[in-house]
Amino acid sequence: KFYDNIHNIYILNNLNLIVEDGEFLGIMGASGSGKSTLLRILGGMESFSDGEVKIEGQNLLSMKEQEKELYRQQVISYIFQDYNLLSGLTVKENIFLPCAMINSDETVIEREYTSITKKLEISSYETHFPDEISGGEQQRAAIARAVMKRSKILLADEPFADNPKSLISGYAINPASQR
Repeated sequence: KFYDNIHNIYILNNLNLIVEDGEFLGIMGASGSGKSTLLRILGGMESFSDGEVKIEGQNLLSMKEQEKELYRQQVISYIFQDYNLLSGLTVKENIFLPCAMINSDETVIEREYTSITKKLEISSYETHFPDEISGGEQQRAAIARAVMKRSKILLADEPFADNPKSLISGYAINPASQR
C-alpha cells in the first residue's frame, strides 16, 4: 500500500503471507505500521497500489466492486475497531443484520443469537440502542454480529480493546468450527 505521493510512504511493502484453513493468526506491531490497513485490504474494503491478494482463490485486486460486495457478504466477517453499529438499530437488530442479508434460517439464527449473546454477557441489552450501552458492550455486540454471520474468515481489528480481561481470557470463537 502506498500513501502520500509527496513523501513516498509505503506500508506492507514486500509482505508475503500464507494462512492455512483453520489457522488462527495474530498481527502485532506499532501504531501506524499497517495492521488495520492490512485487515481492511484482506476484507476487500480498501484498495492497494501493487501486488496481489488471493483469498479462497479470488484475486482481490482484479475484482470489480460488485464482486467485492459478494466477497464481503459470503467470505468475510469483520469486527471493526470502532464497532460500526448502526445507531438507529437495537443491539439485537445490529447483530441480526448480516444474517438477514444472507437469508439464514430464523430458528437457527435465534438459537445462535441466544447462545452467543449469553456467552458475551450482552443478552440483557438486546432492546437497547448503541448509544445506551458502554463501549465494551458495543464491542461485544460487534463481535456477536461478526460471529453470527458464520463466515469462513473472521477479521478482527483490536476486538477486545474495550473489554475486561476476565470476560475474554480463554474465550475465542471460530465461526468455521460452528458449522
